[in-house]
Amino acid sequence: MSRKKYINDYKIEREVDGKGRIKSTARYAGGYFRFTGDEAAVFKKRTILAAAAAVAVIAYVAALIPRTAAMHLAYFSLPFIFTAIPIYLLIDCAVSLYREKSPFKRRTADKFTNRVRRGAVILMVFSAGSAVGFIVGTFVERSRFSAIDAVPAASAVLLFGVAAVAFSMKDAFAVAEIPKTAKAEDAEEEKD
Repeated sequence: MSRKKYINDYKIEREVDGKGRIKSTARYAGGYFRFTGDEAAVFKKRTILAAAAAVAVIAYVAALIPRTAAMHLAYFSLPFIFTAIPIYLLIDCAVSLYREKSPFKRRTADKFTNRVRRGAVILMVFSAGSAVGFIVGTFVERSRFSAIDAVPAASAVLLFGVAAVAFSMKDAFAVAEIPKTAKAEDAEEEKD
């Protein structure tokens, strides 16, 4: 489905090679995008997002290391395990922010605007579900819990905090399409 969304951004060019064969290549003809904010603010926010993603990975792994009774409860462990998906979305966006250079193609621009928001919201839902599952578990199976069970609970709360930080930065990565005249100037600069 995502491929169909961007198919109109490419034009097929056909040329005949030296042997008389027709060679088809796809050329990007869609719009180019830039961040709406200044580069210094984007640089600062991408560093914060990368640090938040690193904290999320550390919190996720730290909760899985000790053998705890909390991880044996389905209503805590299932939402917690599924937090790996939004953590991946945040990591992917943070890495792409360092790799991609402006101006961006439409697919990359959509990644920046959508993945941070979606990843943060999904991470909030799953980490809050894990925290609520832990609270329920402490009341239901109080005798099985020990002090080490606080590690996964603290990790779930920390993941919720990371999600809140990432969600607060969603507007910093907003993009806008570059007008056609600016695109032509950028293309000439790249050729030089």
